[in-house]
Amino acid sequence: MHDDVLRSRLQALGVDADTWHVVGLLPLVQVAWADGHVHDAERRSIMDRARAGMPLDEHALRLVEGWLTWRPSPAYFARGQEVLRTLAARGVTSGDVRSGCEAVAEAAGGVFGRFGRVSAEERAVIDAVVASLGKTDAWDQFVNSELAADDADEERTLVGVPFERAASPPRHGVAPPCIEVQGGEVIPLTGPLSVGRQAGNDLALAADAMVSRRHCRFVVEGGRWSVLDCGSVNGTFVDDERVLGRRLFGGERVRVGDTLLRVVLRAS
Repeated sequence: MHDDVLRSRLQALGVDADTWHVVGLLPLVQVAWADGHVHDAERRSIMDRARAGMPLDEHALRLVEGWLTWRPSPAYFARGQEVLRTLAARGVTSGDVRSGCEAVAEAAGGVFGRFGRVSAEERAVIDAVVASLGKTDAWDQFVNSELAADDADEERTLVGVPFERAASPPRHGVAPPCIEVQGGEVIPLTGPLSVGRQAGNDLALAADAMVSRRHCRFVVEGGRWSVLDCGSVNGTFVDDERVLGRRLFGGERVRVGDTLLRVVLRAS
């Protein structure tokens, strides 16, 4: 697989060079959703793992919270498994992912008096995930892996692979960064941008009844753009995945209510 394919697959998950370790939690999240609901004990188990050992920032922790709040699509889980298989082929491997998945499943079991037991639904998901990942341990080795940085040009690397920020070509001759609104309006991104139905938002969508009064915000975090949901009723979606917050690389489709926005961040 070419390096740019790996990079694009990571970015399709909302992950960059600073947060790539978070992909290791996706198999555990998939098991937690096996019965269609994430139990409090499962949530605690996964978030404790995220906070205890992984070098995750606020953005990455918010991403995990989103996974545990709204079930990622099968396509999203599949993309995560592709990334893990690719990293495993590059040496990021250790043992078996089964134990981590079973720990999450057993955590929920204690709530219903079946501690130490894994339900049939959970077992089926664990078997499918393990079969997909082979012997890749999607957690232990991620905790101990580090990203290298070249002091000369500050180029980020991912397991020895150059990792550059994505370029998004401008459209209609508009210089990025900007938000292209369905219908043709273009909003420059010169600073934080609020989106909502009520007047006073930087992008007011008064005609869209599915948009909350304060729906979401585009903000800069650590020098990079993100979109944050503001507790909207109908949700903020990035490329059809509902999110609490998501890092943006350019080219994403952000849906608020019935309105589609396209993110343009960098010219080629």
